Amino acid sequence: MSLVELVDTVQAWPAWLTYAALFGGAFIEYVFPIAPGDLFVVGGAVLVTAFGWSLWPVLAVVTLGALLGCMVDHQVGRWLVRSGRLGRLKPRTQATIGTLVESFERRGATYLVVNRFVPGVRALFLVASGIAGLSRWHVLIYSGISALAWNGLLLGAGALVGSNIEELDRWLSRYTAVALSIVAVVIGALWWRWRRARQAASLVEERGVSTERDGSKQVDDDTGNH
Repeated sequence: MSLVELVDTVQAWPAWLTYAALFGGAFIEYVFPIAPGDLFVVGGAVLVTAFGWSLWPVLAVVTLGALLGCMVDHQVGRWLVRSGRLGRLKPRTQATIGTLVESFERRGATYLVVNRFVPGVRALFLVASGIAGLSRWHVLIYSGISALAWNGLLLGAGALVGSNIEELDRWLSRYTAVALSIVAVVIGALWWRWRRARQAASLVEERGVSTERDGSKQVDDDTGNH
């Protein structure tokens, strides 16, 4: 659904249903990352600028929806730890997750503040925060800052373009395309580093096994000579 179609649809709804849709749209993106959550936020911006809706209720609804989604993902991360499912993974996968957890323990606040600005992988930030054991209040505060900043930016963009819905839709599409490209590059770089580290670890492990075998063979030879 395009932004124009969304706005045309919700105009016919009662106000409470529109607010519920804005809340649900902001929330569901954290549960189903492929959902176009930002489209609902931008739709709210159009309602404010083009149709005279009050700014603060719209901002509050989309921010609260995002925060609820953040807390659900955070709880998923905590559940993965409590249930022991992480312990069933392969040792190398566990090591990778351990590195991620250490990174979150050092820079968790920064990751949470920027999470809303990274489309497609926002939910992963919050799941990782749960695995790392960050407190709920910690997550709530920094995710709240992120949601307020991002939603305020979208609503501000809506104010700049006024009732030009097509221009706002193009702006959001361009930003999402650029942001996803950057995310893909970063993920690719991290995967390449992880693969190199894995190959290096495998090489060290193979050399260790080879050395151990050579040592055992030398002991057997010495025993046979005696």
